[in-house]
Amino acid sequence: MKFSLREMTPADSDLLRVLAAESPDAGMVQFSPEFFISPYAFIIEGASHTQGVVATHPDHPGLVGSAAVTQMELTLAGEKRQAGYLSSLMVHPALRRQGLATRLAQWRIRHVREQVGEDAVLFANIQQGNVASLRNAEKWATQFVDKVKYVPLPTLATSASSRFTIREIMPDEYEIFATGHNTYCEGQEFVRTLTAQNMAEWLQIHASDTPVHHWYGAFTSQGALVAGVALAEHFRLRELRVRSMPGWMTLANRLLKVIPPDGTLRDVAVSAMWYAPGYEAALHDLVREVRVRWHKHANIVPVMYDDRSKLGRILRVPLHLPTTSITIALYSPVPVYGNRLIQPYLRD
Repeated sequence: MKFSLREMTPADSDLLRVLAAESPDAGMVQFSPEFFISPYAFIIEGASHTQGVVATHPDHPGLVGSAAVTQMELTLAGEKRQAGYLSSLMVHPALRRQGLATRLAQWRIRHVREQVGEDAVLFANIQQGNVASLRNAEKWATQFVDKVKYVPLPTLATSASSRFTIREIMPDEYEIFATGHNTYCEGQEFVRTLTAQNMAEWLQIHASDTPVHHWYGAFTSQGALVAGVALAEHFRLRELRVRSMPGWMTLANRLLKVIPPDGTLRDVAVSAMWYAPGYEAALHDLVREVRVRWHKHANIVPVMYDDRSKLGRILRVPLHLPTTSITIALYSPVPVYGNRLIQPYLRD
């Protein structure tokens, strides 16, 4: 096929909007984004060190594919390594299974290696049921890690009492937050080490006029910070329209009402979850309070975690809540061993 690939630019935004509407995700739950801002701004400016690529075809109007890659430093096998996170893949349904996803992957892999070297780590999150993406990843990945769960926690209308104070983290508390997070993550894989500096920088990354990133914590009555999370108010930038999901999930949703009748998801994503030893309850109360405080603006609070960890129990995720699994496709000079917990990356 005569595909032409080039770097994504701001001028592509209108065509990206059309491509997104026509190209729902091919996983178990199929959805497509509806952007409130420029799609280019959401994809490129919404995450630091991100590069995009788009594809055209002479026999098809507009764009037929797009994708992005984000450069970052993470820890694998106890060592900090430069990595590229492959994301935001869209291929028009009329041109799937014709090699375009492979071309888009090759473009991004080449870009990362040109920037940081041939030994760069590469990884992508692939939703359960997305067979095509898994097959495409087999062409470049050296390993697949399938221990990650994606949980769309519903927001809550009413609060509950807590012995902890839940509030936003102040700049003079960033170092304490970072230390708590990094200590919690010791020995885990895919960890992005926090510092006071990169915490402050993350708050400045936003694709709209309104900041969308926040650091929140749970404090004891003595003022000790004992749990923390990062928040990303995606609902300000885009919403997700569910196009299709399995029958069993549809039935479960009639009872749980996680997905509203119009199929529109507005989320505030939680990541970088941590708690000090013995303070599991603090993390539970923190995430619960997030679900309450953002109830008027969002309807889900997505979290991702290693299913072998305590987090599912700490957050008290209902067994009947519709969830999906994530497989991490990985290229790495060193293998990820199965006895280490995963600290999954949920896009900013």
